[in-house]
This record gives sequence, structure tokens and C-alpha cells, in this order.
Amino acid sequence: MGQLNLGTSGTITASTSLSLGVVPCFSARATNSGNGVWTTSHPTPIPFDAVDVNRGNCYSGSTHKFTCPLAGVYKMDVSLISGGTDHWFRGSMLFETAGGTQSIIHKSQSDYAGNSDLDFTHCGFSIIYPFAVGDKLWVTLDTASADTESVYCGESGVYSIFNGMFVSA
Repeated sequence: MGQLNLGTSGTITASTSLSLGVVPCFSARATNSGNGVWTTSHPTPIPFDAVDVNRGNCYSGSTHKFTCPLAGVYKMDVSLISGGTDHWFRGSMLFETAGGTQSIIHKSQSDYAGNSDLDFTHCGFSIIYPFAVGDKLWVTLDTASADTESVYCGESGVYSIFNGMFVSA
């Protein structure tokens, strides 16, 4: 009989049992405390403040940041709906090492092509990325286009979401 160690709370025993323990994962919605659209400049995190899942206590609904509790590869997904923009709509994933070095690791955008009659647009992206314990990740808006970008946070946050999960050690 062999055993695979999955951290402090999980093991797999080859012949009799399976115990995974807590696998870090989270899912949060942007509600902006019920205040509709939300606008700010980079690098302020988008307020994904309604946390539906938070295994391993890896996401903060008050700072709106993921903090890595277990080193490994994670999959992160973002889906944003614009709310009151008339240029391009661009979201970014901002990564910060445990040592404090920040970098943008992914961006996505939609372009109105000068037609503000489009009302709402979608911007979404997904990554698989290696994290060390203490690394942080959050989602921001790139407001270089005259600070006109905003995220729609209405209807209890069902339109704009951020989630992530541990995939592999």
C-alpha cells in the first residue's frame, strides 16, 4: 500500500481511501455593494465582493485579491460586462509576487469602434499560471482612454465574475 501526500490535510491511500482535503478555489461576483457600475483606474482591483466559494481562504472579498495559499499551477477565469463606456473596454490581470514585484500577466479587450450605442460589451479571459505561496492576483480596468471604462455590477453581480482553482502541484 502506497500513499501520496497532498499537503497538511489530504492524502491518497492506494488500497482503501481517498481524502483530498481542501483544494484552494474561489468564485466571486462584482456587486459594488449594489451600486451599479464601478469605475476606477489601474491598479485598483475591481470589486468582486460577493464571494460564493472560498476554499482554503484564498480570496478576500474586501481587498478583492487572490492570495496563493498552496504553491502550484492555478486556472483563473474572468468575465466582465461593461457599464457606461464608449471607447474600448479592457481588463487586466495584475500579478504580484510574494516579494512585491507587480506585472500584468494577461489582458483582454472589446472595442466599441466609436459606437457608444452598443450599450454593453463583454471582455473575458482565462489563464493557467504558476503561483508561489503568498503571490497575489487581482483584476483591474485599463482606463488609459480618458477614464471612461467601467464594469457593470448590477443585478447582484451576475454579469461580472472572477474565479480560480488549484490545478496541479
